[in-house]
Amino acid sequence: MAKKSTKFVFKGYVNVNLTDPELDQLKLYEDSTDEEVSDRVISVCELGYKIGFSYDAHHGCIALALTCRNEHSMYYGYVFMLTHEEPLRALMAARWLVDTYLIDELYALPDKRRSHNW
Repeated sequence: MAKKSTKFVFKGYVNVNLTDPELDQLKLYEDSTDEEVSDRVISVCELGYKIGFSYDAHHGCIALALTCRNEHSMYYGYVFMLTHEEPLRALMAARWLVDTYLIDELYALPDKRRSHNW
């Protein structure tokens, strides 16, 4: 019999704004990997994240939603939002975010009083 999963609990959106040093690290990460796009997606999904794309007409860019569905992670229920003009670069940034911060739970969630929940 399959294990019954618990109902997903949405906790809020986290807008990811990378600092200049983080953008430099991301550029080095992009330059150092020749990973196929499909492998990037599979790697992130295997860690319990759901990836979604949409077009942000207000900003004229791609919005990537990275939803943590891993019940054992402190980020369970949060949706990390990244934006970029190119979908593949947004996906690379998501993979970098997971590898650099989320796996080891190093990303500081915003203070709930200042975070968006819409």
